[in-house]
Amino acid sequence: MTFEVKKNVFERGLILLSSDSNVVSMTKLPKQYEWLEEISFDLTEDADDYLGKYFEKDLWEKPVLDNIVDFFQTTTENSETRIENYEVDLYLTKEEKKQFKDFITDRLLESPDHPGIFTGTIHCEQNSIIIFTSRSGFSWSDYDADLLGIYNDIDEGKKELFNLDKGIFI
Repeated sequence: MTFEVKKNVFERGLILLSSDSNVVSMTKLPKQYEWLEEISFDLTEDADDYLGKYFEKDLWEKPVLDNIVDFFQTTTENSETRIENYEVDLYLTKEEKKQFKDFITDRLLESPDHPGIFTGTIHCEQNSIIIFTSRSGFSWSDYDADLLGIYNDIDEGKKELFNLDKGIFI
């Protein structure tokens, strides 16, 4: 969604960008919240462009046993034997690794507890800044929205907020 503001208001927003390397972005969040409230930018209504979900690779590269057990119980006919073998050797075949990654990402994509990332855009004339938020909850009417930061563009926000070397964005 696009949110239009006047030049003086936009310039105040530019001062609050999260990517300013001289100031830790977390110290800016309270001022960003305050500024967004002043201009009546609603984190749920105005930041409604779904970007995706972020997943740490460790979820499937360093799996916890409970997730492995769920995976085998869901995908393997003789799951008890396969679970016992895994507990002994901690080994997944190449195909199982791929299936396990898909299993974990599918489960988290469907989970209302794993936050989705949304953006909203504030425009002034030819310029814009991007508001990043996260949402988790059970429906469009019953969820929490949190401000993640304000950035020059989506790529900058993704780079600053998410370690793409250690995770993926779906």
